[in-house]
Amino acid sequence: LVIGTKLDRRNTAARAVEKAALYKVPHIEPARLRATWLADVMTDTIPIGLILTAAGLKSARTLAELLPHLDAWLDHKQLTTSTDALRGGAR
Repeated sequence: LVIGTKLDRRNTAARAVEKAALYKVPHIEPARLRATWLADVMTDTIPIGLILTAAGLKSARTLAELLPHLDAWLDHKQLTTSTDALRGGAR
């Protein structure tokens, strides 16, 4: 575990951000930070099982919800379509 010692603790990133001593830094929203990270790894050639394990997900529902929002991310990475990237076509 990166933050904390109990596996069943939830929302540890939000508590860490709330307690951080930040000066002139934009508000950090952990859910958006996680979604950005997921969008990034979804467009890389990483097996979906590994993504699910690393993200602590038991199903791909969250990934499916992010899929419609990947086009701008794919454009930024100069990849083709989300289905190509998710199938490993962006190698």
